[in-house]
Amino acid sequence: MTPGKIWAYRSSLFVQLTVLYCVVLAMLFVQFFILPFWSSEPGGTDAAAFDRNKVSGIIYGEILKKDADLESLLQNKTILRIARLNPKFRFFAETEGDHISFGGPPRRLRLPESIYTLDPRPDAPYPCSNFAAGNFPFREAGIVGRVSYNNCPGKAYYIEVAGVETSSFSRGEQLWDFITSLQFVFFESHLLLGGGILLTALLIIFQAVYSLRKLSRVAKEFDPDRKHNALPETGLPLEVRPLVRALNEMLSRVEEAHEKHNFFLATAAHELRTPLTIMRTRLEDLIDGEIKDQLRHDIRGIATLVEQLLRLTRLKSVEDLSPKPVNLVDVVRAVCANRAPLAIEQGLDLQLNTDRDTVPIAGDREMIAIAIANLVDNALSVSRKGDVISVVVTPNGEVRVRDQGPGVTAERREQIFHPFAKSPPNRPGHGLGLAIVRAVMTLHKGAVEHHNAPGGGSEFTLHFPPSA
Repeated sequence: MTPGKIWAYRSSLFVQLTVLYCVVLAMLFVQFFILPFWSSEPGGTDAAAFDRNKVSGIIYGEILKKDADLESLLQNKTILRIARLNPKFRFFAETEGDHISFGGPPRRLRLPESIYTLDPRPDAPYPCSNFAAGNFPFREAGIVGRVSYNNCPGKAYYIEVAGVETSSFSRGEQLWDFITSLQFVFFESHLLLGGGILLTALLIIFQAVYSLRKLSRVAKEFDPDRKHNALPETGLPLEVRPLVRALNEMLSRVEEAHEKHNFFLATAAHELRTPLTIMRTRLEDLIDGEIKDQLRHDIRGIATLVEQLLRLTRLKSVEDLSPKPVNLVDVVRAVCANRAPLAIEQGLDLQLNTDRDTVPIAGDREMIAIAIANLVDNALSVSRKGDVISVVVTPNGEVRVRDQGPGVTAERREQIFHPFAKSPPNRPGHGLGLAIVRAVMTLHKGAVEHHNAPGGGSEFTLHFPPSA
């Protein structure tokens, strides 16, 4: 994924809320853990408290091991580091079966023998009912020391740490040690609470984003030539529903205007038939000549435009097709046979290529013939004398019509299927043929594609769904 694509996700609602949640968690962590630690006085009267606690923790960690080796404490790098900076440093550790001493002799302070009273259950953490445990400071030659102990049988230990005047750790090292030594047991409730909130928030956000993406997928599948396009209003966030409802109302108004537009075209085209018929009749009364031929050509062009408009509006008014078995090869052969005289008249070679006599599909035979005829007519209109027009029927229900004309530029490739669009713009015709082809394929739940053929020219492909 490129940096540009990653940066594009900055506008994602899911990403924004997730980042915001992480920032809030980071701020809470800094506020309640980092700042209190960092703001403590580093040069106070007990600047070496961290070092004493560190040594006590190392010793206690070794005691808890099943195969505890107190002698190994004498080689511990952290303890040796503290000892190098503090000549008076000493420690003493004793368990029920072992002890170790470093530096001066231990003081063996007298400590309370009973502080805690527990019910001695078999699963209790301490196998005793009365015991003492804790951490207490003491002074030795004016230097603060620390003693940690537990006198419960089976769990007993005694630790003395003293003689630490100078801390051997920087503030940054102390902070890092603090962060890495956080125990999950201590923060279990906080982690579970924060994780639960994060998971719930992410699920809510994901559900909202999923519903919006589902909405966008439905919108992409809209066909402007079909009726009753509407976005689903259920399963959406409450804040989005008014927008979706407004869009559906707008779609309804657009659909109504589209129907009025199609009705106007159909009515106008139908009403033009009568005056065209009258013009043809009166044209025959004129004396033969160049003007009469030109008028006959113009009237023929107007009549073709009227027929195409009527055909297009009728196709768009069909809501559901009743498909019937159709042999695609027979339809293509009939179209090619019908257009062959025109191709011969223009000096073109119209070829039909298929290796099968039967390619079954389901649809309306007349509409399919209209679509194929429009593609052949389109090829005839852009071809020059001597060109080859190839029509291919494949076994999987495809029809390919290829010409050797100028092709279509990438900018106009999608526009050519719009009504009254022509490529090139100065070519003969009215620009409705390919729009009719797309309307037919939409009704048949198929598709029409175009690409420029190698060596020049265009190739149009009709994809018909397989016959059930």
